[in-house]
Amino acid sequence: LSVIALAWPLAGSMAARFGQSDDPKFAPQPPVGNQKAGSILIYNFYKSDSSQKDNDTEIILSNSPEGRAANVHLFFVSQTTCGVTDTYVCLSAGQSVTVRSSDYDPNGSGYVMAVAMDKASGLPVSHNFLTGSASVKSGDQTWKMGAMAIEAKFPDVLPNAKFADGV
Repeated sequence: LSVIALAWPLAGSMAARFGQSDDPKFAPQPPVGNQKAGSILIYNFYKSDSSQKDNDTEIILSNSPEGRAANVHLFFVSQTTCGVTDTYVCLSAGQSVTVRSSDYDPNGSGYVMAVAMDKASGLPVSHNFLTGSASVKSGDQTWKMGAMAIEAKFPDVLPNAKFADGV
């Protein structure tokens, strides 16, 4: 997970150095509403409490209608243990999905990263069509916040990416 976060800016600078693709399908698309779209989304907070069903966070993930199908790897990172629970979702163009944090980290809190992935290799892929938001419920209060989007600056799969074991 940290390798992806650290490699992403490097990949953007490599793409700038070696030139961008002239293929229009990799051109940045206009965001939905006033929200920026990207290939990585960061939801800066979630919480859940199974003893109080009104305390949970809904994570909403959307793939814009102009996009293509997206395979997304969601990482729920615990605030207290830094442990990671993950899941995968597949979205067709124009589809949205809602997941609850209590399904992945009951009685926990932390942040969520959503990374567009290549289905065949499992590596990060350029898919600048993702947007998202979160609705954090705690008793009588509800906070809504947009996810921070990070745009890929390279076409297709992250160039020169390798798994930790060198594959």
